[in-house]
Amino acid sequence: MDWALHGKMALRSDRGNANMQIHWQQHSDAYDIHLLGPLGQVAAHVYGRGDALQIDIAGQSREENAGEIDVIEDALGWDIPIKEMSFWVRGLPVPGLVHEIAYDNQGLSEWLVQSGWRVEYQKYKRRKPVRTTFSRDSVKILLVVKEWRLNDTR
Repeated sequence: MDWALHGKMALRSDRGNANMQIHWQQHSDAYDIHLLGPLGQVAAHVYGRGDALQIDIAGQSREENAGEIDVIEDALGWDIPIKEMSFWVRGLPVPGLVHEIAYDNQGLSEWLVQSGWRVEYQKYKRRKPVRTTFSRDSVKILLVVKEWRLNDTR
């Protein structure tokens, strides 16, 4: 399934806080994510496919292995589980990984626990999550999706 989302993201941790816009395009296992600062300037561009990851920050490019979450944290300063989030933002657990999940009476995900993260789905619009929190230890990420585009190419 191909999809895209546009919205806002707030990150909170003992390392600091940040608010940014997020533009995420997903095509199969390839992703292209732009994180923009408060004035719309690109703070980071993260893209890759599978375990291959590239991060561009302020014109500096780094190629890394997305399997190592510390790499993302070192480059961006935030513990953002990008690979897992590509499923979680849609209300789905990552296939093949142990998880706990609860559904509401409409069959929509209420919460999900996987890979040490707790994901809470606070609001849906047209059966798509539009307000979600991701938390682990001292890290809390709030994602508010303003626009969803889904293209099922199966």
